[in-house]
Amino acid sequence: MASGTSTTVSGLSNQSTYYWRVNATNTAGSSDWSSAWSITTASSQSGTTRVGKLDDPDPPTNLQVSSITSTSATLGWSGGSPEVKFDVQVSPGSLSFPGINSNSVVASPLSPNTEYTWQVRSTKGDNASSWVAGPRFKTLATPPPRPTAPRIISPLAGATAVSTSPTLEWSAVTGADKYHVTLSEKQNYQSAILDADFTQTSTGVTGLATEKTYYWKVTASNASGTSEPAEATFTTISTKPASPSLNLPANGATGVSTSPTLSWNAST
Repeated sequence: MASGTSTTVSGLSNQSTYYWRVNATNTAGSSDWSSAWSITTASSQSGTTRVGKLDDPDPPTNLQVSSITSTSATLGWSGGSPEVKFDVQVSPGSLSFPGINSNSVVASPLSPNTEYTWQVRSTKGDNASSWVAGPRFKTLATPPPRPTAPRIISPLAGATAVSTSPTLEWSAVTGADKYHVTLSEKQNYQSAILDADFTQTSTGVTGLATEKTYYWKVTASNASGTSEPAEATFTTISTKPASPSLNLPANGATGVSTSPTLSWNAST
């Protein structure tokens, strides 16, 4: 523990990578730790720029991280020759990948939403370069599960006499980011009347034909994929008949029987 803003440590090994961080403490407690930095100690040799023995391979360069997921990351570097291999260490977790014959390795399994440090060195027979620290990286959070299919609320499967301007409605699905609705006169959903994404759980449709069967389906989706579809068919209402015209008794007729026969013309 240091009371000022610096301290000297001793006894570190040559050609080794170390990580250090700091927190502050008073009578009320301790702060969060600072971010961790890495340092690599020098070779025991002096007066040269060559690290290690003359037979040691050159250390890797151009270290980089790519293809980060919630459980893995690709660690890459430059350098080497056909007879050179590489050792990689990843922390936390003390993952070790020795004797790699290429310039990259997929570090796995990693924990989701976790920050990692890593280092790599070149090896050639019994000789090895100094360790080189790579850039820190953080794995992604665990993705949500693929959503289940919504439940169709209206129009239900087999519904008849449905308005030609219906509201299509379905249930909300936990974890869904959006819904996709398709409406068509064809069972294979070709030439769709409606084919769109929605964040709400209903949408209105206008201009449908009377006495017509329609097919509609809805799916839920998020970053992990799309659900199976919920599907239904419905038939719209028949054409409204024209108003009948009255025949007898005539309008304004008088002296009509107390048991008259009322007649009208057929509607079309």
